[in-house]
Amino acid sequence: MRGSVLWVALGVAASLAACTRQPIPPGAARSPATQAAALWSVQVDDASGKPGKLLLVCADQAVRDTFVKPMPSPDGKACTLLSPPVVTADRYSARCKSGSRHFSIEAIRTGDLAKAFTVALMIRSDVPGQPEVSQALHYRQVGACPSEWSPGDSAGPGDRRVVNTVSGVARSLQAPAPNPKG
Repeated sequence: MRGSVLWVALGVAASLAACTRQPIPPGAARSPATQAAALWSVQVDDASGKPGKLLLVCADQAVRDTFVKPMPSPDGKACTLLSPPVVTADRYSARCKSGSRHFSIEAIRTGDLAKAFTVALMIRSDVPGQPEVSQALHYRQVGACPSEWSPGDSAGPGDRRVVNTVSGVARSLQAPAPNPKG
């Protein structure tokens, strides 16, 4: 489950991959909805509070929705909801199944969803001996998406490649990903 935890930690739900919306090719004409996409940084703290890797994500509203409604993707496989999730202004709770495993997801949000917020995430599995995942995800809007990025594109600061979380396609960048810290 460790690899799938990173997927969740990056705030991208498995349901995004099944989304019928196609990513916008770099340099293509952008609609007002696409222009509303913004670059977000995601910093993950583990259960002990130790910060992990910083990731940048070009996020339109569909991608931002996954930030606050995280779903695991164990071994790269989607986790199918067992019943409608419980969603309130500051909480998301869900149960899902992937293969023969069941998962409980709790996400509690604090902060300003438009600028900077934190999601305290806990994922439990029904598999005996499977560790509980607990982490804090810190999201911060850092500006406009670079011109060659599309909604769903993600990369680390300075990276020369992005991966689109909607399509799964990786591609090279002409310029390195920005570094919001410097």
